[in-house]
Amino acid sequence: MLFMVACEKGNEEVKEAKVVVSVYDENGKMITGVPVKMYNEKDYKIFEKDNLTLPTAIIQTNESGMATFVPQLFRQIRVA
Repeated sequence: MLFMVACEKGNEEVKEAKVVVSVYDENGKMITGVPVKMYNEKDYKIFEKDNLTLPTAIIQTNESGMATFVPQLFRQIRVA
């Protein structure tokens, strides 16, 4: 299963942001303990050519099937 979401910074000034990802199986059941990878813009361009590229950040889903990233350091984020 693979899905991608892209976020881009607009003209608004935001002091705090977070990305919350929920992971479901094909039956709609939340999946726990699976890795969710996040790439910054530069690393994602490399990932598009080489899917073994290390992610900018990686986090596992919690007991609710959710992964939360706090990406203040990233200008553009891609979740894979």
